[in-house]
Amino acid sequence: MTSLIELFSKLREHRYGRFASLAIIALLLLFSIYVHNMYLAILLGVFAWTLYRALRLAPQAGPKATKPSLEQGFAALERGNGAAVVEIASALTASATTDRERDEAAHLLAWGLYLGGDYSAALKTLEAMPNERDPDPALVGAIELELGRPHRAMPLLAEALGEADDSFVRRRYLLAVTQSGDFAEAARVLRTNDSALAKRVGKSLQAAAMDHHRFREGFEIGVTVFDHTADPNVAIQTAGCLARLGRPENALEWLRKAHAAGFSELNEIEGSADFETVRALPTWPAFKNAATGVIEPNHHEPNQDRLG
Repeated sequence: MTSLIELFSKLREHRYGRFASLAIIALLLLFSIYVHNMYLAILLGVFAWTLYRALRLAPQAGPKATKPSLEQGFAALERGNGAAVVEIASALTASATTDRERDEAAHLLAWGLYLGGDYSAALKTLEAMPNERDPDPALVGAIELELGRPHRAMPLLAEALGEADDSFVRRRYLLAVTQSGDFAEAARVLRTNDSALAKRVGKSLQAAAMDHHRFREGFEIGVTVFDHTADPNVAIQTAGCLARLGRPENALEWLRKAHAAGFSELNEIEGSADFETVRALPTWPAFKNAATGVIEPNHHEPNQDRLG
């Protein structure tokens, strides 16, 4: 009876068929009592009790679960909800039917594991991808950094930062450079990269080099960044590196570049111990006057030549 009713049920659910069967059984039970057919009444009663028990034990029907999407996963990623990312990615992995779908799901899962602090599992997840797509260099670089391998992280994070400016990547790239101490490699990458990387991280990288007393690398970084940005503050920092390297004449040349690029706060230079050797140069007064707009007096005597 349940099967017959189920054929006409739009949703084809056993639960609806059992309810309909109970209703029909109740009518038949009343009819059997009315005609005094106790045998039939007992059979119908047993059948009704069986259906009732089945309804009690059956799970309640609820709304059908919707398949999660990559968009939902990346929305959870933006919120920093690693547990939700892992849950959505796991469901996407289970329902994936193509290598491309499995790659996307694995990539999302790796992000979730990274947020949860399970860095080794995140890296293994990326390594197990079918490779229909390349892993995100920002993610792999961040994982390598957390695993204590900043040298491996540097090129990956530099690649990601060259593709798009992102504060997450920028912070980790600077951390990878400072942890590795390889400012020379960072300077080389800036020289061989396009202007995007220099504009996005150059000033911070130069400041980090100077904080770590890596003045030669700070100078090299400054040359590249200034070529791409013409930033007067970069020129000042580059001059500071040269002064600390014992090259005051070259430092003064970079102060001239800074002034030509718009730097006018000369009191900062005069109050800095870093530029003491530069201020001791005989050419300093002329630069100072030119930078502050002071016109030097003309000490040449008027022409005393006489015609004979």
